[in-house]
Amino acid sequence: MFLKSSLLNKIFFWILPLLAIFVWVLDAYASPPVTIVKGLAKLSGLIGIAFIANSFLHASRFGFVEKIYGGLDKVYKSHKKSGRYAYVFIFLHPLFLATSSVFNLESLKLHYIPGSLLNYNTGMGAFYLLNILLLFTLVIKLPYHIWKYTHKLMIVVLFLSSVHVFQNSFGVVWLFNFVLIVLGTGSFIYREWIYGNLDKKYIYEISAIRNLGIINELQLKPRAEKLLFKAGQFVFIKFLDSNLISKEAHPFSISSDPHDEIIRISAKSLGDYTSTLDRARVGDLVKIVGPHGYFTVDKTERKQLWISGGIGTTPFLSMVNDSDVLDLVFVHSNKNNNDAVYLSELQEKSKAKDFKLIPHFSDSEGFINAEYIQNNIPDFKEREIYICGPSVMMYALRDMLIKLGVEKDRIKFEDFNFK
Repeated sequence: MFLKSSLLNKIFFWILPLLAIFVWVLDAYASPPVTIVKGLAKLSGLIGIAFIANSFLHASRFGFVEKIYGGLDKVYKSHKKSGRYAYVFIFLHPLFLATSSVFNLESLKLHYIPGSLLNYNTGMGAFYLLNILLLFTLVIKLPYHIWKYTHKLMIVVLFLSSVHVFQNSFGVVWLFNFVLIVLGTGSFIYREWIYGNLDKKYIYEISAIRNLGIINELQLKPRAEKLLFKAGQFVFIKFLDSNLISKEAHPFSISSDPHDEIIRISAKSLGDYTSTLDRARVGDLVKIVGPHGYFTVDKTERKQLWISGGIGTTPFLSMVNDSDVLDLVFVHSNKNNNDAVYLSELQEKSKAKDFKLIPHFSDSEGFINAEYIQNNIPDFKEREIYICGPSVMMYALRDMLIKLGVEKDRIKFEDFNFK
């Protein structure tokens, strides 16, 4: 069942920045700043480091964090937001310092050009590295498998920022900074070396491969313990012994019945990684980490509407196995009949499970819009609505349905854009 958006995830997101403000107030009370602007400089720097630690915590894949937010996609959105806020406050820190006294060329050189003062250089190192990493993210669109390695350099930003604080503070600020670097570094270590390595993982072997034109379908059998998952969840898969496919872990929805021993993965060639899956061979070993996600059937809501777009069909292929208890309408959208590689499977399921399947082809019928929904599912406002497909489609449909009067909390989807 989806966890509703609540005050809890907002508190979780803001707790470190708010603690930074509290620590700054205590420090200012014990040792008042020379000027207001210098006080603001210390505050902005402290909040900036708090947001950096926050971003590591939100990228850690700790199970309790995903549970608080109700989905890993929502956690990663907060991770990105933390990064943006961190940049704003880190940017303000030297600017406040440079204008805290006489604002001239010398003050700019002191705070923006490295010199002989080590305690200034560490802060400038963090500032310039953060700018470079932001450039790689927003301007220079690196391929994901390269970008993710540059993104790991954020740990250096955290380290340099923390050293800068250690060199220029004491007391409660020093202690809070110590907590932040332990929290951020601990999250980084867990994500890089413990998650999927020292904690729970499953080894599977490719037992069959089907090429369905635009989709490569892999069937995986367990080498030992079987993964337990709920229909609609996804996992991270990493090839272990193939020299033809990247060793990076990649998220995939499971498209098979949770009760089956075999796990089925259906992948469309959409990027650098998925385009290489046609090199997979029967017998290749993969590591599975998970499951993740809350895009699962809520059996307390009998009336449901599912809308899939393209490869977004995959979680629904698993979820239809639980549809026998539902009053279900399933709009299955593809560009054309050639792209609808799972239509016949869903048609058989609709007969066996007794749900209404509506095939939709955007090439001939156009994109799904308000008129289409109102004409084909007149009771849509009474239904719990699940959407899976391209990000543009999901957000557009969500906004459209809200304008039609559907409550936001009754619309469910997960966004796999983790970059």
